[in-house]
Amino acid sequence: MNILKKNTDSAVIAAALSLMLGAAVQTILLFVGRVNYIPDFIRLSVVTIPAMLIPVLLIGKQKNTPVYSVHEKKLSPAKSILFIISGFAVCTALNFLFSLLRSLLSANNSASAAEGNDLTGFLLMLFSAGILPAILEEILFRGKILPLLTEGGKGFSVFISAVLFAFIHNGIFNIVFAFTAGLVLGFIRSETKRLVPCIIVHLLNNTLALLIMFFHSSLSKDLSDMFFYISGIAGIIISAAMLPFILKFCCKDCFILSREPFITLLRSPVFYVFILSAVIMQVL
Repeated sequence: MNILKKNTDSAVIAAALSLMLGAAVQTILLFVGRVNYIPDFIRLSVVTIPAMLIPVLLIGKQKNTPVYSVHEKKLSPAKSILFIISGFAVCTALNFLFSLLRSLLSANNSASAAEGNDLTGFLLMLFSAGILPAILEEILFRGKILPLLTEGGKGFSVFISAVLFAFIHNGIFNIVFAFTAGLVLGFIRSETKRLVPCIIVHLLNNTLALLIMFFHSSLSKDLSDMFFYISGIAGIIISAAMLPFILKFCCKDCFILSREPFITLLRSPVFYVFILSAVIMQVL
């Protein structure tokens, strides 16, 4: 069997399994919740853990799973920190711009806190909606799926891992933001050869979003809006300031996309099963 096809199928199957497990657990919780109230932090944790961990474990059992070559030199910790700062700034700027666009197009512009407005509720949500997804999603998509796809080139692996990552999210705005954030995180993974910077950027992005919602529900809308605009504008400024650094250290391979890997992907029935599953999830 062609190695590229085998690895691509494995990557898509892992993403599809993550999507289906998440949907199955959410469906079960929906029916259970009609009888007993399930706190949001428990509901989110119960969905995230099996949906991310089971595909990781299945991929881990494969023999000869490709990883980044040991001969590829990892960036120094100092340069990795600069990538973390750059990645967080770009994600913050993107989140800010997408949120503004959503507020213009959506009738419901208000922020919401998913779990009360007290400090305990915030910390529980930080764990379930911030820390847990940041760790488990990065282990699956940038730690396991992206290396599988490197057989088709770095550009292919970054792009397709971002596509698969995007479609496990609900809502068009969340999908588009997750795709762009996935490109950033995949780029960081490819450049630093490390997973920890991706986890840190993902965690910081989630924490910032939760803080804005917490401020909105616990303190005041004005303070929440001020924090939202300050962080967003700061993200844009820092992103622009870090651009020379990114261009200096970026690998040109990340921007090269050859046809063969995409043709292999489009010929795979598994890919269309994944797309169909994602569409069904959006409808439900």
